[in-house]
Amino acid sequence: SLDPGTYRMDGLQRAIDGRYTKMFIRYDGTLYAWKEQPVDSSYTFLMDNVENTDRVLDKTKLVTHGRMVGAYKEAEYVRQDLGRHVYMEFDNPYLMSDRECYAECIKMIQRQEEQFDTIQFMASYRPLVEYGDRITLEGYDNDYIISSYHISFNPAQAECQFSVIKYVFGA
Repeated sequence: SLDPGTYRMDGLQRAIDGRYTKMFIRYDGTLYAWKEQPVDSSYTFLMDNVENTDRVLDKTKLVTHGRMVGAYKEAEYVRQDLGRHVYMEFDNPYLMSDRECYAECIKMIQRQEEQFDTIQFMASYRPLVEYGDRITLEGYDNDYIISSYHISFNPAQAECQFSVIKYVFGA
């Protein structure tokens, strides 16, 4: 429900209680929103069909130790397997228990890890592949999530410039 004169996003934020939700507006004007969860790969790009691959591994994006501060409780999570120690504190006043704080802290660390491994590449336009889909790139050891794409049309074909981030949920 919305109060008169308020933004639509305010109503959505009240409904999800500060939980992290990914969303975007599709080509037809509908809102596509989802919570992060394990999903199967929706498409595999073969290296024969991929051009201009640019991979960036940015270790400054890795956070290995996090503290989630909720309304009354807090929790910490530490990743030992990444070989370094970087601390970050997160705040979410909608979290009421230490179990909720711990679960959200793990998700925040995973979202930080997504930004560590990014790839940009060109491929033929795939109309059924959209933002947020999990994809596989032949020859790479990780799966990726489409973080953005740009479609360009020329007389011979439609091409798409994809930007993808590492898939970490359920991996």
